Amino acid sequence: MTVKSKKIQSPIVILAGLFILIAACAWQANAATKALIGKIDLKAVILLHPGMRSYDPYLQAFKVDPAKVPQTIMQQKSDQHKGEIESLTAQARLLQGRIHELQRNFNREIDRISSNYLDGLDTLATGPRALKRQQYELSKNRAETSFNAKLHALGAQLSQAEERLNRLEKIAYHVGYTDPENTQKQFLAIINEIRQYTQQIANQKGIEVVLNSKSRELKALKNENPVLAPDLDYEKIFRQPFPNEIRNDSAAISGYYQNITSLAHNWLSHGSDILQPFSNQIIDNDIFIGGTDLTVEVLAAIFRTYKVDSNIGNAVIQAIYNN
Repeated sequence: MTVKSKKIQSPIVILAGLFILIAACAWQANAATKALIGKIDLKAVILLHPGMRSYDPYLQAFKVDPAKVPQTIMQQKSDQHKGEIESLTAQARLLQGRIHELQRNFNREIDRISSNYLDGLDTLATGPRALKRQQYELSKNRAETSFNAKLHALGAQLSQAEERLNRLEKIAYHVGYTDPENTQKQFLAIINEIRQYTQQIANQKGIEVVLNSKSRELKALKNENPVLAPDLDYEKIFRQPFPNEIRNDSAAISGYYQNITSLAHNWLSHGSDILQPFSNQIIDNDIFIGGTDLTVEVLAAIFRTYKVDSNIGNAVIQAIYNN
């Protein structure tokens, strides 16, 4: 009886084992599927990236290490920029003057042609009168053709000068800060570094796609005309002195880091205005619901690389949860 009982139970054991194995495989497959999509608050990571500590939103430029870029070179670029603006302004005024002079001369020429045509017209017979009319039309057409050709040439030169002038006037060179071209390059370097860390962390988690959870806000940057709030300075957050007298006061210590979180949140809350000058470089993928949020982990990894104080870093990251 015992032997028969074992023979009857063995298929049940096998089936139970298969069921457990299938369930485990199904659970792993389901877990892997859930981990294929991640998301990141790209706007927050850009704004809180340590590279933005040197960014001045009012000058729309990054502070430059004087050891890397001598002040004389930066001053030279600034002077060249101002000189070109002054030259283009003078050129535009000169061209405007020539256009006005051309118009006056044309009006005088038309008056002269008209006066010659009307002079003695009443005394002429029909045939000579028609001939004089033809001569008048021919002279008038020649004057108009010459005027329009010269006006078109001067107008084209003026348009080019004013277009170049408008572009230069929107660009500002400040000694001690990056020029417009290098400002865009430095910002692009921040974007690229964020992309590298995101890819690294996504690979570790088996995530194949990372979506930008703030794409709509970033798309709206192109349509905004920012008016900056006063006292926006990300660097100031990292320069908050830690008072020695509160080292044994847990409540005061908590208040210190809460203040840092508040300052970081203020910086984040004005993010659209701060990032507007970079609207053409920011990735603005469409938003998707769900996914694994990598925002905090990416920023924490970047902070570790930049050797940011862990307590300050954590306090800064807390601003994301309040955003």
